[in-house]
Amino acid sequence: MQTIGAALAAVGTAALTCSFLNPAMAHEDRLVPASVNKIQLSVGFHDEPAFFGNTNGVDVYLYTYDKPCTDVGGSDPGDFVGAPVDVNGANGDAVDLKVDLLLLSKEKPYIPGQSGNPTILAQKTVTLVSPLEEDAFSIGLYNSWFKPSQAAGGSSSGGLPHGTNAGKAYGFHVYGAVHAGANTYQCQGTTAPLPIAARDATINQYFVCGNGTRTPGDGSTCVEIPQSAP
Repeated sequence: MQTIGAALAAVGTAALTCSFLNPAMAHEDRLVPASVNKIQLSVGFHDEPAFFGNTNGVDVYLYTYDKPCTDVGGSDPGDFVGAPVDVNGANGDAVDLKVDLLLLSKEKPYIPGQSGNPTILAQKTVTLVSPLEEDAFSIGLYNSWFKPSQAAGGSSSGGLPHGTNAGKAYGFHVYGAVHAGANTYQCQGTTAPLPIAARDATINQYFVCGNGTRTPGDGSTCVEIPQSAP
């Protein structure tokens, strides 16, 4: 088993920016129970594809979630009644989350009832060095920065194999508490905004890159080997 320090490297906060989440980004969405309805949690690498040895980070998107907009007469099937959790806003939102970066043994795909959680080979709480902070340009997006120091999982990059790390995968453990204050949201095609109740949620979720080792199936990309020069 490798030491934590050899497997993972955390770095201080970097001056990086991010646009809003879009379908091209391989982040996994989950709905987490809250005191009222749910919190939507989306997690993945900040820069995708991710390469070992390059500074990267974790994206944690936080939204309240009540129901699809189509349930209230909205015209956009991809929209929902909810609002970003914004600690810099005026609604009293608060985020107290930690993130562990995990190096996992990806022995076999997750099959409900037949396989357990992947073995954690090494882990590091990256938020101890780089606490989650809300992005200045994307409300509801929180980042912590680090540098993956191994290739793990995914398909080969640039025609080069992964070698001894082909059976490993990176993951994130996101845990802590979130408070979202009362808010409103108006769905496209409706005539008035809907109230969104305040809520609290305790989060304890694992996310794994690649083809899936937990349920629901994960959707973030794995860390590839460095890109070769042209």
